[in-house]
Amino acid sequence: MDYSAKACLKQRTRNEYIVKISLVGTVSLAGIGLAIYSMVTSNFLFALMYIIAAVMGMSYVIIRINSALPTYIATDGDKLFLSSWDNGIVPYRISEKSSFFSDFVPAKVKTDEVIVSDIDTLIFGSKKFLQRRLDPDKYPEILKKAEEDKYLEKNLRRMDFAYILLKSGDYCFMSITGFDMESVTALIGDIEKKCRGVKVLTNIPKIVKLRDNMMKA
Repeated sequence: MDYSAKACLKQRTRNEYIVKISLVGTVSLAGIGLAIYSMVTSNFLFALMYIIAAVMGMSYVIIRINSALPTYIATDGDKLFLSSWDNGIVPYRISEKSSFFSDFVPAKVKTDEVIVSDIDTLIFGSKKFLQRRLDPDKYPEILKKAEEDKYLEKNLRRMDFAYILLKSGDYCFMSITGFDMESVTALIGDIEKKCRGVKVLTNIPKIVKLRDNMMKA
């Protein structure tokens, strides 16, 4: 599909993920080979250990592929597309209760589509920024649940989100942590041209600076 504007992870970050994917994937395949060899030589305990390590390694690979490749926010002028994980926050499953193994269960990827002319407000910023700007009933339930997890709560402090509020009152959101903010700013500008009167709120320094420079120009 041809997009008039698209934002995704910075290329440097994507490259780092790809290197990690290659390394862990290679080690996982070696683990599978060692597991087969251990079974042939009747070392079943070692075989079990290698299998567990290989499964965890492949889970990590799938999660990193989900992190590096499918996440983006884009527009073709008429629609806005948000491709992210089903929880909108992290590429692994957020369980009801904090669990070490939940970090190794990949989250499903989904793509939300909204009509650009239906957008009321675009919000780009931190979790606290969303809390200050949104009514309690509009604040994502999944974020409330994530805040109860001590490990996730620490990560949430360093994350940025895109929150799209529609005129109907519905919304969609996703993490844009590590995204190329120049591309995000260009996408905001494209939506503003197509949807007159749309409100834009942000506390991301790079976006604020870029938009200020555009205003002065």
